Amino acid sequence: MESILALDIEELAAAIRDRRFSAQSVLHAYRARAEAVHQACNAVAFWLPTAEQEARKADEHLQRTGAVLGPLHGIPFTVKDHVAVAGTPITLGMRTLQRHGLTTKNDDNLVVVLRALGAIPFAKSTMVQLGMSIGGGSPAHGDTLNPWDTRRTSGGSSCGEGALVGAGASPFGIGSDVGGSVRIPAAYCGIASLKPTVGRISEAWVAAI
Repeated sequence: MESILALDIEELAAAIRDRRFSAQSVLHAYRARAEAVHQACNAVAFWLPTAEQEARKADEHLQRTGAVLGPLHGIPFTVKDHVAVAGTPITLGMRTLQRHGLTTKNDDNLVVVLRALGAIPFAKSTMVQLGMSIGGGSPAHGDTLNPWDTRRTSGGSSCGEGALVGAGASPFGIGSDVGGSVRIPAAYCGIASLKPTVGRISEAWVAAI
């Protein structure tokens, strides 16, 4: 597992493509790491039960055809709570939505693109309620802590992504940012983040509810 977690995304994609690691073994390694980080930091809102099947299909496709599904074939990733993943819960950090069991009908456009490139979402991460704070906590999921020092916050509003990616529990993660919501957790957790130019990526990330 440690050898898998030590690889960057390009190295990991090459290792899967060359069949040094299967997509399933990569998923299992990151899932195990994410479970440990979640126990320490409370970073996961929901596990995505379809990930195992998607990884198995990716392995079967590569074995059958000798070709990858795309440049991110078999790479697992995590998604902020309010980014839509078809058939999965969404709370926006709100206890009310959590209680009502709201689920999304379709994938967010970015998730659609990443799936088409071969990537596999395996967890939805915690977020600050409605994305309205730089601290890492919500009524729905409680406080999310910093993996480098659990006496401190991981930052917000993409608190779960900061903790998971910062602790090496996800190769990459998807958040959202208006006033610092990926940049602040990245700074708190010692990782890089990217806020694309406004309009460069579809802003309909919760339109699939």
